[in-house]
Amino acid sequence: MLYRYLMGLFCTTCALVMLTSCGESKATGTGEFATVQATANYTGTASSLDLTAASTVPVDAAYTITSTAYTVPNTGSTSTIAVSNLLVNRITVSLSPVNTSFPALGSLAVSFPTASQPLVIVGANVINVEIVTAALKAFLAAQVPAGATVSYRATVSFDLQEVNTQRSATVTAPGFLVVNFTNA
Repeated sequence: MLYRYLMGLFCTTCALVMLTSCGESKATGTGEFATVQATANYTGTASSLDLTAASTVPVDAAYTITSTAYTVPNTGSTSTIAVSNLLVNRITVSLSPVNTSFPALGSLAVSFPTASQPLVIVGANVINVEIVTAALKAFLAAQVPAGATVSYRATVSFDLQEVNTQRSATVTAPGFLVVNFTNA
């Protein structure tokens, strides 16, 4: 009886290991298209942006979208699809408070800034993304007590479309950028 129990446990464990090893080998933040794959990453050196109420200027952060052409396998046939550029259809910035005691941002929590460079060519492309709008700064200046600091996590996603094939994918930069706001 113990033997049957141990064998059943062994077979179940092996089945779970096999099932969990299935799936894509691509990392999160990768979009796959017909002729290229694309990744997005924050390129700044600091993991946070420090803002004060003194300036009402919007704050940008640099993100790199890297488009890499697929290698053509040596099967004896050639592909008729040319390597395609990508079009940035939309950028989405979502802010969520680090601490539940920080003010909720309501409709200011999600913004759709325009791309500084709407076309992504094969290779690395730097795109400046407006992370904090002037309206958000004004809202926080009114909500946060003088001398206090609040922090929000910014998640940035890019809706990309392959120009030649019209295939679309959303690429979200891995991790998040912390936005610290001090009402000085």
